[in-house]
Amino acid sequence: MSLGAVFSTANFLQTSPEIQSQVQDSDPALILTTADLAPKLDGLIPRPPILIDQFLASLFIDRNAPLEFPGVSPADPAVLMYSSGTTGKSKGVVTSHGNLVAMASVLRHVWGREEVYACVVPLSHMFGFSVFVCGAVAAGATVVVLRRYALDELLMAVEEHRVTLLPAVPPMVVQLARSCGVARAYDLRSLKEVICSGAPLGRDHMERFADAYPGITLSQCYGLTETSGPVTVCHGLTGYLKNREATSLAIDEEGWLHTGDLCYIDTQGLVYIVDRIKELIKYKAYQVAPAELEEVLSTHPEILDVAVTPYPDEEAGEIPMACVVRKAGSKIKGEDIVSFMEKKVAPYKKIRKVLFVEIIPRSPSGKILRRHLKATCYGLTETSGPVTVCHGLTGYLKNREATSLAIDEEGWLHTGDLCYIDTQGLVYIVDRIKELIKYKAYQVAPAELEEVLSTHPEILDVAVTPYPDEEAGEIPMACVVRKAGSKIKGEDIVSFMEKKVAPYKKIRKVLFVEIIPRSPSGKILRRHLKATVRRGKPGISARL
Repeated sequence: MSLGAVFSTANFLQTSPEIQSQVQDSDPALILTTADLAPKLDGLIPRPPILIDQFLASLFIDRNAPLEFPGVSPADPAVLMYSSGTTGKSKGVVTSHGNLVAMASVLRHVWGREEVYACVVPLSHMFGFSVFVCGAVAAGATVVVLRRYALDELLMAVEEHRVTLLPAVPPMVVQLARSCGVARAYDLRSLKEVICSGAPLGRDHMERFADAYPGITLSQCYGLTETSGPVTVCHGLTGYLKNREATSLAIDEEGWLHTGDLCYIDTQGLVYIVDRIKELIKYKAYQVAPAELEEVLSTHPEILDVAVTPYPDEEAGEIPMACVVRKAGSKIKGEDIVSFMEKKVAPYKKIRKVLFVEIIPRSPSGKILRRHLKATCYGLTETSGPVTVCHGLTGYLKNREATSLAIDEEGWLHTGDLCYIDTQGLVYIVDRIKELIKYKAYQVAPAELEEVLSTHPEILDVAVTPYPDEEAGEIPMACVVRKAGSKIKGEDIVSFMEKKVAPYKKIRKVLFVEIIPRSPSGKILRRHLKATVRRGKPGISARL
């Protein structure tokens, strides 16, 4: 950076194709990485990746030499960070040297030299980068870096190193609150504050944390990739890489950065983030904030997760629709939720439509991926063909149970498909919701893994299905039909996939089968596959 070079970060969980997309956008001249990550970076640029430990070992550092920054000014670009892409394609945010200096200076005054931080958030994300790479270094504070987040390892680090401050994202705070019984086995008396950022944290989770840890302050920090981290006294981005239109929309002629967030400040100077302006629901002449309704809905005892999204309405323009994940065993109906909200919000904020879903798509930091919740356009037997403006089936013959599961009381057909629409209106079918594998906090689409596995030269046919696991809930298991003469083993397949997908998507069990049951149209009959595996019929080999 002192020489004027610009660097960019990438999440180590990204796959080669995902990193390739970023490489094509940023056009790097050099890639620095670690030995275990190098294989997924081979061939992305003409120059092979350089291993960080070897690079550092080759440097000669004269600590007495004066620091010089030839030809580098505060306005010059220093870092290219990529936005989370929760409402569209991820954009490269150009951050200047002046941005980083201003942000580091602010954090140095806020957090003192005597603090001990625990680093469990990705340094590739602006939250982790701003706090640890810039802020903590500028303050001269101590940082305890964990290789990756795991609750027991975090609690052990707090006890052993007397951690005082813990920057975290909402899913971590939620887990801490729910696991307070486990935490009592550790000495956490040094921990003074947990700083939550990356996504909004619901009031109920805040209250639960406060009850579980009365001696620890929980604060929320508001920031953006575009503001180089926490929004206090800061300089915003200089622009988006290769995207003039997005830059002109974000930065006005006077240099003001339009964050896209609707906020207000109370009389004590506290900032409240209401919602994303683009996500506000335009009901008649009113603006309705989904986040406000989601916070109220999350207090319902039978709702596990929820997201509110606009639904087109001829008279009102848009109406608030709640996408609800019921808790296990709940039989709550749409009208129950509508009635629950009527007593808690103004008439124009009422929930007017309810859709029960199996998951709410979220980013790793907990943000709702609202673009994934939008309506989709495709076809099913049940919709008499293409799904546009259509009437669905009236029911399944001699199967009331299946009919009641498919068609709700308001006449909505639940297709069971997880889809999203891009900025051009193109529809992408990700997978069947019921077929998604719930691995820890992640949702894994079997179809994605099957597509990768089918490229292996010794695999004739393949299907991926969930396999019960006590720790993870479910793990991805590959049912494989070998090609004639192949002697491929389970560990070969596991190794093949490790280099091609994110860690949470890895194949963790392999079963060799004679056939993959399919319908005449080629669809995998997963229920037949599960039943065969469960009963242990001939043709299933448990060799790994």
